[in-house]
Amino acid sequence: MDMMEQRGIALERKVREQLAARDYAGILDTLAAMAEAKIYSPEAFYAGAYAYFMQGDYQRAATWVNNTLTYAPGHVPARILLARLCILEDRTAEALSVLDVLLEMGNIEERERAEIREIAGYYGRTKRDMVCRDYPHIAAFLQLEASAGHGSVERRSPERKTEAPSAAIPGDGAMEVARRKVEEVLGMVCSAKEKVQVLCSFAGAWYFEGDFGAAEIALKAAGRIDSDAPEVFRGLALVAAESGDMDKAVQYASHIRPTDFLLLRTIKEAKK
Repeated sequence: MDMMEQRGIALERKVREQLAARDYAGILDTLAAMAEAKIYSPEAFYAGAYAYFMQGDYQRAATWVNNTLTYAPGHVPARILLARLCILEDRTAEALSVLDVLLEMGNIEERERAEIREIAGYYGRTKRDMVCRDYPHIAAFLQLEASAGHGSVERRSPERKTEAPSAAIPGDGAMEVARRKVEEVLGMVCSAKEKVQVLCSFAGAWYFEGDFGAAEIALKAAGRIDSDAPEVFRGLALVAAESGDMDKAVQYASHIRPTDFLLLRTIKEAKK
């Protein structure tokens, strides 16, 4: 292990300790030191996002959440923080969609389940029929039943040791699921920005599952809504890199302004 690796491990440990101690100013100082040393860590990115969130700088918090999810699409705490940020911006539909996808992915620790219950519980109490109709995984998690005439959802205990349905299934079935979910999002009554964010959330889930074809379908649909969205090109670049098409990955990355050097570094390392 060389000195750079040792320093990276030490700084990551320091960030974890600062997060546990709620030393938010210290986290940002350590994050700056890691960036200067070109040490990239999704856990450190998340710590930075949380630090900005707790300091009330929601715009920078959102930026670092996106950085975290770019390099760790399955990062559960970052997705929960994204949902909180959406709610603060009155983007309720997007927040609930993020949580619904998260519950569909599964592998959530009890502390994280408690956070989801805290966030989604309010809407389960005040907008039960809407949650049952539009967010089935949240409804099942909260053990909700729709009112008569509004459809129903099967009750199940959140403590049962069962696997949540996967966001991707093998073969052509995954592509059909992707197309169907994309059509559902496109039909949502919400802003274009919200649709792009929801489509990118689905894409992240499929990317994490290794279903790059489904992720590409969602990202390209988002690109048709907003052809300048950096998160769309960032996702397409990562999908292309994972699929082995490095030229296309670089082409997608070149559309992002300002230049995303972390993404370029990821593509460069994928070539090795």
